[in-house]
Amino acid sequence: MRIIEENDYMTIQPNMNIKKINNLKADEKKSYLYLTSCYYNLLELFLIKSTDIKVFDDKIENSNLGFELIEDDKKDFYQFYGGEKLKYYYIRNNINIDALNEVEKKEFLTIIKNLNGILTDEALGFIKKTMSKVIIEDWFDTLINYGPTSEQFFALNGSLVIGIRYDEFSQTINEIDWEEMHDKQDIFLLQNNALLEKNIEEKLNINCNVIRYNEFSVKKKNNISNEITKKH
Repeated sequence: MRIIEENDYMTIQPNMNIKKINNLKADEKKSYLYLTSCYYNLLELFLIKSTDIKVFDDKIENSNLGFELIEDDKKDFYQFYGGEKLKYYYIRNNINIDALNEVEKKEFLTIIKNLNGILTDEALGFIKKTMSKVIIEDWFDTLINYGPTSEQFFALNGSLVIGIRYDEFSQTINEIDWEEMHDKQDIFLLQNNALLEKNIEEKLNINCNVIRYNEFSVKKKNNISNEITKKH
């Protein structure tokens, strides 16, 4: 499991949680990031077990349509921390640990302590009962922006938002074939993403939006760290 680095967390969008974490003491901040990391990890495992997201992820890989993977150092925050066990899809929501009440936080700590590398029914049940409130952004906007200011990057607050990104401009596809292959990729993903949304909504009874990203609509993880380093 990847533990979230503070520098990476400072680039989340929507970014309301940054105000919260900046007001925490060092030990509280470390705990907050650890719990957030654990929740991302368990939520991804929950989705893999409770929906067909892994099946749809595998379909992309096995499509023979040139969907090249994004290298870790070129991923953004969400793909790096929210898609560790998937290749193309990832959790694009922020995780609001403060949405858990004190009883739930204690329960979560106990679950984490007792996991021992095995996904328990208790852990899955906890994610199932708390997910809908943990992914809500902490203000009253109906529509939330999950990227550049463009219609395709907006979703209803409280929706489960799944990102998808691959190396759209891969050098492994020659220039002559690129446009034809890109058109085939578009057609494939339109169907695959729509079926995934339907699958998640039917399995979990929650609104789902699958949003497609490319290198121009994310902040790559290596650029994130470099930019912050330069400022200090």
